[in-house]
Amino acid sequence: MDSTYIENAASQLLPVNRFGLQSTIGITFGIETKDTSGNMITFSFQKRTNITGKFSDDAFRLGFQGNTQFKGEEAQFSGTRFSALSWTQLKIGYVSKESENTNISVAFSGIIGNNYNEGIIHYGKLFTDSQGLFLDGSVAADYYSSDTANQSLFAVNGFGTSVDIGWNYRRQLKKSSEYYRIEFMDFGFINWNSKTIHQYTDTTFQYSGIDISQIFINQNYVLDLPEANDFIKQDTGETRRSTFLPAVIRGTYQRNSADYKLFVKITGALPIWSYALPYASIVGGYKIDVAKLQAITGIAYGGYARLQVPFKLQTWVIQNATVEVGTSNVLSCILPDKFYGSGVFVKLNYWF
Repeated sequence: MDSTYIENAASQLLPVNRFGLQSTIGITFGIETKDTSGNMITFSFQKRTNITGKFSDDAFRLGFQGNTQFKGEEAQFSGTRFSALSWTQLKIGYVSKESENTNISVAFSGIIGNNYNEGIIHYGKLFTDSQGLFLDGSVAADYYSSDTANQSLFAVNGFGTSVDIGWNYRRQLKKSSEYYRIEFMDFGFINWNSKTIHQYTDTTFQYSGIDISQIFINQNYVLDLPEANDFIKQDTGETRRSTFLPAVIRGTYQRNSADYKLFVKITGALPIWSYALPYASIVGGYKIDVAKLQAITGIAYGGYARLQVPFKLQTWVIQNATVEVGTSNVLSCILPDKFYGSGVFVKLNYWF
């Protein structure tokens, strides 16, 4: 990132800013029960990663631009937090058809915690003298990390469990159909083992710099540069720790045309144990049967960004399969200097 990009990004910051990244790689399949009830057992194996955090505008400027611009001022970075989790998940679910138009799904997961890092700055400030003669600072923070000697992709550093619950309802109208869905996803936790590292900092310091004039006066003068540990005191130990998974409560309404070529979907989501904001979207899609292609776009707000325009293309040119490619915010591709939140995804569905 060059200085121009950083300055443009800084000019768009709010007092509290959020970031996040999610990735899921896995395979899911279902088996219908032998009777005619329409019930199904599902199995899923996934490797998942979630990175989430929040920070002040001062914290961004300190990290990427230094403290020069804060001469005579106090930079505040209290409340800066981040969490990075990766885990492997085996999920077993059951879909029960309660009536012709209603079904309920429940899934339980066994989880292996692979890697974990979390930083929490409870209190932080840095004052820079107007003449640049000294710095005054205070910080109270916790940092956690799973076993640093076991950081492989599928490391076993903890165990946990989670549950997913979903309710679906379909109503057939004269010239269209409606779908309602409510879901509670990833309500669970991971217990990290006793080799989890905990570093705690609670200190106040003043740094007055180095008098470099001694170098010119005495050629044998040894310049003794301070280390961070000289004025920021830390306590380090090992501990057990439990963390919640980033869960979500989501509601969806969808209406399809009679020929299923056109649809409109409204979604609202409430993230829990995550730094993402509540999310809302309205999207529509149109299916072109001749080209075996469906285009979907709309408008959204929340999550880790403000205004977003999602866009997705789905094709079923391969027999018994669909391929989806898209972005959560096409505006960031068109106007990268004004819109920064974006996600790109590729999804393949195949059924036997």
